Amino acid sequence: MGSRRFVLAVIFPALLAPLIASCGGTLYSPRAAISAADTKIIVDALIADLPLPPDSKIRIRDSVILGSGASWGGRIGFIDPLSPAETLLFFRETAPNNGWSLISSTVGSSIIIVFEKPDRIATVEIFKGPRFGKKSDVTISVVPRALAGARAVRL
Repeated sequence: MGSRRFVLAVIFPALLAPLIASCGGTLYSPRAAISAADTKIIVDALIADLPLPPDSKIRIRDSVILGSGASWGGRIGFIDPLSPAETLLFFRETAPNNGWSLISSTVGSSIIIVFEKPDRIATVEIFKGPRFGKKSDVTISVVPRALAGARAVRL
């Protein structure tokens, strides 16, 4: 009876461990992740006409970029080290310098800013970050005007 316990408690796990370890290496081989710095370089190159705040961290799973340069569209999610108010000021100052016109803004529990260009509309949504501190959780959605409907009406 004692030898059976020894086999079940010591020998069996010792033989099973290498088998499990070898399966892990051959059945699942994750791709190398793109670094945060590389992601930022790629995003900055693709969306050259709407700069992101310095030191922002892209949420890769929440981001899809279609096209590049002056005709890109899609959605970008990122965490900004600035507060929501500072992020609002960043976009109000930098977007017009890149040809975007402010057409609407709403400030409440979240901040929503809408910019336009002749061919596209950009919506910037700013929320208080998920953790304590000044951070903001930001999503930018850019669509061609044809998908957004008719020209927005200024109030």
